[in-house]
Amino acid sequence: MFDIGFWELVTIAIIGVVVVGPDKLPEVMRGIFRFIHNLRRMYQNAKADISRELELDELQKIAREGKDDFQDAFDSVAEDGKELLRAIDENHQNIKKELHEI
Repeated sequence: MFDIGFWELVTIAIIGVVVVGPDKLPEVMRGIFRFIHNLRRMYQNAKADISRELELDELQKIAREGKDDFQDAFDSVAEDGKELLRAIDENHQNIKKELHEI
């Protein structure tokens, strides 16, 4: 993750012993590791939240597309139904006319 070599770790350890002291160094290191652990957990949570949001956006897009397709199909069926009713009404009028003429 950080690409730190052996000599860099030794240098950091020496600076830690000099600055903090050998008695408090383990306590400080635990605090640093807790901080790193919490930072990683926050990163994983943020990553999971973003992933869920992207998935939700994708599902909403698919739902909108499906709704549009359904609306187009419904409109087409409604128009066909209107044409059928007009044809039936026209035939009904023609039959009434023919019966009236007889």
